[in-house]
Amino acid sequence: MRSAPLGEECWQAAIAQLTVRETSFFRHRDWLRALRDRVLLPAMREKARLDNGSIAVWSAGCASGEEAYTLAILIGDLAESLPVPGGWRFDFFGSDICAAAVAQARAARYREWSLREMPPEVRRRHLVPDADGRSWELRGPVRDRVAFVRHNLVDIDAGTWPAAPGQFDLVVCRNVLMYLHLRARTRVATGLAAAVAPGGWLVTSPAEATPALFPALARHSFDALLAFQAPTGPDRAGQRYRQHGAPTDISDDPGTPRGAAAIPLVAALAAKRVQTAAPPVDALLEAASDRELAGDHCTAVELLRQALSAQPEAPEVHFRLGSLLHRLGRGAQARRHDRLALLGLTELRDDCLLRAGLEVPVGRLRLALQQRLARALSDG
Repeated sequence: MRSAPLGEECWQAAIAQLTVRETSFFRHRDWLRALRDRVLLPAMREKARLDNGSIAVWSAGCASGEEAYTLAILIGDLAESLPVPGGWRFDFFGSDICAAAVAQARAARYREWSLREMPPEVRRRHLVPDADGRSWELRGPVRDRVAFVRHNLVDIDAGTWPAAPGQFDLVVCRNVLMYLHLRARTRVATGLAAAVAPGGWLVTSPAEATPALFPALARHSFDALLAFQAPTGPDRAGQRYRQHGAPTDISDDPGTPRGAAAIPLVAALAAKRVQTAAPPVDALLEAASDRELAGDHCTAVELLRQALSAQPEAPEVHFRLGSLLHRLGRGAQARRHDRLALLGLTELRDDCLLRAGLEVPVGRLRLALQQRLARALSDG
């Protein structure tokens, strides 16, 4: 069993029995109220003032998804009262080590116990009862906005860490660190802090909100909430890299499996496996290249968006669109597609080839995205 990958049935059976998966929608209402009023609302007001409608959130150790969906509901409601040009663009992600929990999160079907703290009007807006009357299914834009991956947070040294430095405006990781031994807890805390964007927030449970775990972040106390805020400044990205160390390094040898000495990450975006682009996506990519070479950038952007409509999770399309938007000076939109491209590559081996205007190994593409996000943070 020790030599088996983490995704094997023997490991997952043990994980399902050993992990603590107690969660529910709108759990700890005072905590959520403080998060909404003292962290999310000021942060989104500032984004609206700057006409920056992009917001990325990671629920790390999300169990069966109730927390991630709750955050999506809260932020979606705030966004309705804070209009921005072009509308808000949401990237919500949940990750958990347990495959069964991630499968339930993707199915978005819950029993009454998980909904016990959800306000009735919120339930009526977002959930539909099953025919048997014993379970409810989440539907609509909230469900569509959240993607789930299976990931072991302790794998930070295996090159499988799913978050690029500075990727998220908010990282929530509650009641996870307390179950790790000190060395692993410190490594994971460093990785979580590194994933927070400049000026963004990291939230743990009060028992885990130890300043010694997050020395680069400033701790704030808001009623029932203890939260850490990342500093802003041109050296923020470099500081995260110095803290984060080796997890983002990619081997130059395509024959070397990523994280060969550790348990590999097996993850997927949403309920679909990431696939390489196939016609008509190939044709759209070729047409976009032609229009870009001709200087018709608006048409090239529109063709790439059509390709994403046909295949929303194709990482090579997100990469192409992000590259073009960077050149057009549309940084916030470009970074969103860079983040989605990076997430889409999570389950792919470094030596896989993707069509991105040329045959590009996944490892090289992943490294290029990580470096591009880091440069954007340094420049910003």
